[in-house]
This record gives sequence, C-alpha cells and structure tokens, in this order.
Amino acid sequence: TRHNLARVLHDLGELEQARSEFEAVLAHERVVLGDTHPGTLTTRHNLARVLHDLGELEQARSEFEAVLAHERVVLGDTHPSTLSTRHNLAALQQPRAVD
Repeated sequence: TRHNLARVLHDLGELEQARSEFEAVLAHERVVLGDTHPGTLTTRHNLARVLHDLGELEQARSEFEAVLAHERVVLGDTHPSTLSTRHNLAALQQPRAVD
C-alpha cells in the first residue's frame, strides 16, 4: 500500500517523498474513513514523525497534539497508539543536545 511505501521512504531518509506519500494517503483516508478513524490517525501520526525529521517542529507538534486529542477519545488514554503519540509529543518538547 501507499502507506507502507511512505514508511519505507521515511526509513530510507527520503523525507520529502515520504511526506508527499503520507499527505496523499491522508487526503484519501479523510474522505473514505473520516478524520477520527484509527487508520487516519496512524497516517497523521506518521506524517508528524516525518515533519519532525524534516525539522518542522511546530507543525509536527501541532499534528501530534491533534492526533492525541482524537486518540484519547476514540482509543482511550491507555491504548498503545495513544501512548506512542504521547511519547513522541513529549520527545518533541525535550531540548536537543548541542554538538
């Protein structure tokens, strides 16, 4: 699937291509599944990870926060996906080490 292709591109460091794929998948999922479907939330989470890796930290934070709000309602506070999003959001808030 295109979602898997986007994940592979992300893993290969092809961040702009991964972003484009995730955005295309997300646009389709929003129409077909809706904004709060677990599959849509997973795509949004993965897109936020790409945004983070691209250095677009404010946009990544905003996306993680939006995903987390939906996950808490749809999946609950202790669901593994919710916890993963909380973890990634918390990691964004940590200061980066300076070389």
